[in-house]
Amino acid sequence: MIVKSITLDHNEILNSKEGLLKWLKLLHYKGIAIVKNAPIEKESAFPVLNRISHTRQTFFDTPFEVINIPKPNNSAYTAHALRNHMDLPWFELPPGYQFLHCLVNSANGGDSSAVDGFAVAEYLKNNENEIFETKEQPTREEIAEKLLEYLEKEVKLGTKVNHIMRHTVGLYHGQIGSKDWKRYLSDNMMARDSDFQKSKHIMTIVQNNEKANQANS
Repeated sequence: MIVKSITLDHNEILNSKEGLLKWLKLLHYKGIAIVKNAPIEKESAFPVLNRISHTRQTFFDTPFEVINIPKPNNSAYTAHALRNHMDLPWFELPPGYQFLHCLVNSANGGDSSAVDGFAVAEYLKNNENEIFETKEQPTREEIAEKLLEYLEKEVKLGTKVNHIMRHTVGLYHGQIGSKDWKRYLSDNMMARDSDFQKSKHIMTIVQNNEKANQANS
């Protein structure tokens, strides 16, 4: 029932103002929409996307093709399940909307799930007010310490290191040490088979960056 309420037809959007308005309302108020009966040729999504506005180029290229390849350097190139996450949160201007266009799926399974981030924030506000209302800003060193604790627990449960660490790229955004941090992650933490043991060097990098930023302040 929920899926049906957020589903509409590709041609309805492309060929009518009413369909476009319905799509925009779903995206604005629900944050998600499923478009059925779209063409399956490469780049065939652009006409319907351009009904909203232009598409934004990223360093991943646009469109970014998600396929399963041997020896991948990114979890997007695997058939492994991904937990719920946000893409590119470290961008200065994160994506407003992302559109996933399924062309071919020959695998069994592959069910998708979505999480309402605003509902999560509302839950924290109502049930974990101490966390929600905190005005204390942890240092990056404190964040890294908690991150390593969390990472160790998740790795023991079977989570890939890169599935977690890819969301920390922006930890030093706009700060001294940003390039060194990103380079270390890229070289050691972003591959599918990244070794958890290499994460233990993170605290040294973080502590050096913190000293450099304090000296510059």
